[in-house]
Amino acid sequence: PIAEDRNGYAFSDALSKHKGQKWTVDNLNAWLFSPKSFADGTKMTFVGLPKAQDRANVVAYLNTLSDNPQPLAK
Repeated sequence: PIAEDRNGYAFSDALSKHKGQKWTVDNLNAWLFSPKSFADGTKMTFVGLPKAQDRANVVAYLNTLSDNPQPLAK
């Protein structure tokens, strides 16, 4: 889930607006492309990954860490 259950971590109000949503491939892609666009008002300094292949590589890696990996488009 987005902005939930991280051992008491205080998420920004910007990201907390997405609370209750899941980190889907589409949400991860949007976040990785531009965190400030995904969560307007975020204080995160990461500007994003403009290259689609870089974002796809990060999503594929994160998928390997999942307890329930999802099939990804190639």
